[in-house]
Amino acid sequence: MNNYHTFNHLTLNITNPSELNPVTTDELRACEQKIGHKFEQGYVDFITRFGGGIFGGCYVRLYLPTTIVQNHFETIKRYQEYYFWDNGSDVLNKEQVLQSVCVGDTFSGDELIYVNGGYYILPREEDIIYAVGEKCSQAIEWQLVHNISNDPDEKTGNYGHCDEKGAYYFECCDF
Repeated sequence: MNNYHTFNHLTLNITNPSELNPVTTDELRACEQKIGHKFEQGYVDFITRFGGGIFGGCYVRLYLPTTIVQNHFETIKRYQEYYFWDNGSDVLNKEQVLQSVCVGDTFSGDELIYVNGGYYILPREEDIIYAVGEKCSQAIEWQLVHNISNDPDEKTGNYGHCDEKGAYYFECCDF
């Protein structure tokens, strides 16, 4: 089986292709109804083709819809209680963040949210908010390229997210 796949403009090296676990459209729509949000088409396309998983070795996780449903209301409650991104209000204000859906995170605890037709990063250790694109693939690539919470390897200067062909590693996982 070919491990290389293209999704939008991203080339992926799927490290465990036998474990691809795509979500059905019916499963996805049921999750949308439970949380009262419609998923962005790029997210839908990815999840129904590949399923959830980790990008860049261990850096960016993209959640399955069932995980989003399990965590959604608790996540919004946490944002309400512990909101600290006041210096990001020129990008999103607190009320907009409270209307968002968290679709992924990073190994470092930064959260990837979707709201108002765009993806945003809520950094764990910064009080600003990053706008990272309108499509799921743009948001994932932004995180892998900017890598705001991790430092590059001291010897190579890179983050280890790509193989020798420049394809981003993707490991299928059920979360």
